[in-house]
Amino acid sequence: MAQYIADLTGVCGCSWGVIGSSTEEVVQKTKKHAMDVHHMQEVPAEIAQKLQKATRPAM
Repeated sequence: MAQYIADLTGVCGCSWGVIGSSTEEVVQKTKKHAMDVHHMQEVPAEIAQKLQKATRPAM
C-alpha cells in the first residue's frame, strides 16, 4: 500500500510531520493537528494549497 508524507516546516513553520495512506488522510490528520495543537477552527486556503504541494509519496 502506498503511503504519503508531508513536512509542515515549509508549509507553515510547524515542525510536525505526517504520514498517511492517501493524500486525503494526510490532509485530515493535518487539520486535526491544527485544531488540537494550534487551536485553529479551520486551515486557511493558502496553507491547504501549500500542504497539497508538500504532500508526496513516501520512499
